[in-house]
Amino acid sequence: RDSYRAIDLAHHHHQTQTQLLAGQQWLATIMASVGEGLIVCDRQGHLLYMNPVAETLTGLAQQHSLGYPVTHLLRFCRPLDLNARVTDPLSQAMATGQSQALPDTCILQVNGQGRGFMSGQANPILTPQGTVSGGVLIFNNITPTVQAQQALEQQRHQFRLQQVVMTQLCKCQDIYDGNLSAALHRLTSTAAHTLNVQYAGVWLFDATGTNLIQMQEYDLHSRQYHSGTIYTRTDYPRYFAAIADSPKIAVSDIRSDPRTTELNVAPLSSTQAWSRLDIPIRFRGEAVGVLSCSHWGKPRRWQLEEQHFASYLAHLVALTLESQQRSQVEQDLDEMVATLQATLE
Repeated sequence: RDSYRAIDLAHHHHQTQTQLLAGQQWLATIMASVGEGLIVCDRQGHLLYMNPVAETLTGLAQQHSLGYPVTHLLRFCRPLDLNARVTDPLSQAMATGQSQALPDTCILQVNGQGRGFMSGQANPILTPQGTVSGGVLIFNNITPTVQAQQALEQQRHQFRLQQVVMTQLCKCQDIYDGNLSAALHRLTSTAAHTLNVQYAGVWLFDATGTNLIQMQEYDLHSRQYHSGTIYTRTDYPRYFAAIADSPKIAVSDIRSDPRTTELNVAPLSSTQAWSRLDIPIRFRGEAVGVLSCSHWGKPRRWQLEEQHFASYLAHLVALTLESQQRSQVEQDLDEMVATLQATLE
């Protein structure tokens, strides 16, 4: 009888161990399948487990990190100051016995290197008696979302700046007086600073339409103006044709657009590009020149708001030319009247 009882107890123990092992494997599979980073620590804050997603997000390997304090392995920091450490959410959750969410837009730092913006929550692990036996941190990478939000805010800021600048330019008296040199000084420097481009210039055709003359170009880096360079139609036929036919020329790299490949006279590395935003200046239906904005560095995709702003500046150049022509006609008329009066006297 005792032998049967021992066998029965052994069988029951085996079944219990088998069920426990199966439950552990089931739980491990679930934790490994979670689509967010998951870290488990004991009451002292030592790492017990991290799933594959957590390994990817942190760059740490579980086999080399087990038993280490989680606070030594990783930390969360403020985005503007990586030395400004955020209160450890796991420690706080275990100390209070309550869930603790990560602060908005905090950065995960591992071995002194930022691993991206993270969001998540830490929860205490409670025993049936309500005591804390450990903690769980669930987190995920929200860097793409944060970057998209930052880019959107930057676009909004740029749009507001452009609106302010456009309002100010409406009051520029040099434009309405036809003072071409002073107006181009103002417009080219404004274009360079507002659009943050290295060069912004105005080029006008000569009387024959075969030469494009650099009337004024502003260098953002040196804060100096340049003029006098000449493009000829024979050297740049496709570019001249594009000015006549296109409402705008917005290219991320002049080497990749047939309208601008002729302008590629400077050597560029594979990681550099010469981006151009050129807006033809039209006066009485004819293209009389071009407002050109040049950006060196990484290929730049010109936003629609930037293209509209450059088009507005090109319109102001045309308005200046019209005012200059009107002033010249008025001056010629005054001289004719004066001559006629002298003759009659």
